[in-house]
Amino acid sequence: MASSGNRDIQDSEAACPRLGSTSSAASRFLDEEELAASSDLSREIDRALVRARFLIVVCSRRTRESQWVNREIVRFRELGRHDRILALLIDGEPHEAFPIALGEIRRAATARGEGSLAALELIEPLASDVRPRKDLTAKVVRTRARLRILASLLEVDFDDLRQREAERRRSQVMQFTIALGILLVGMVAGSCEYLRQRRATHAAEIQADKDRRLALAESAAADAARRNEAEAKKNAELAKQNAATAETLKKAQEELTEQQRLARVKAESERAW
Repeated sequence: MASSGNRDIQDSEAACPRLGSTSSAASRFLDEEELAASSDLSREIDRALVRARFLIVVCSRRTRESQWVNREIVRFRELGRHDRILALLIDGEPHEAFPIALGEIRRAATARGEGSLAALELIEPLASDVRPRKDLTAKVVRTRARLRILASLLEVDFDDLRQREAERRRSQVMQFTIALGILLVGMVAGSCEYLRQRRATHAAEIQADKDRRLALAESAAADAARRNEAEAKKNAELAKQNAATAETLKKAQEELTEQQRLARVKAESERAW
């Protein structure tokens, strides 16, 4: 059970947000202003105190004079559970934040072995402290306070619990590191595969361009060869035609020459007669 004023509960959750998870079934006591709104709330508190194994007192400057918080502490002490009262200091110095009954509990607990209350000394109760510190970060302070309360609730040694917490955090860091490593390896592998595919695509594009240029060159060469062949055939036809014409002219010239010779022979014969 967590005993405090309403505003102190809110402040304790802000200072140590995971405290609520350590006592999820705990009843949260409101301040005296809200207690006055219900005549049956005191009996509900008493039943909750009887059922509770521990009482967590959230201490601040507003807590010390709270009559309801003090009554709850006294009632829990009457149930014989003075050694199961835990303090969580969230604000102020201990002497101005601890409820009066909290100090009396400690004095009574100390005095049980001595058998006398008259000779008791004022002893400041130990508390889990979540106040800001210059030498520690707020997260470390909250974690230590939470572990101290957990150690008391679970009845285990604080150092053992802190070691378990450290191992858990190391395990989380290791898991995160492994996951990050796997992610980085995947990213690198993906990048390499992307670059490989891009290079392959680029090489394929270059080869395709070469093949296209070669095909164009071969096509141009074939066109030129066909044109040359056609020109050669044409020239051969012209040469053949020219040869035929020359042969015809030659025969005609020979016939003319023969005719002229025969004419001269005939003329000579006629003169001879």
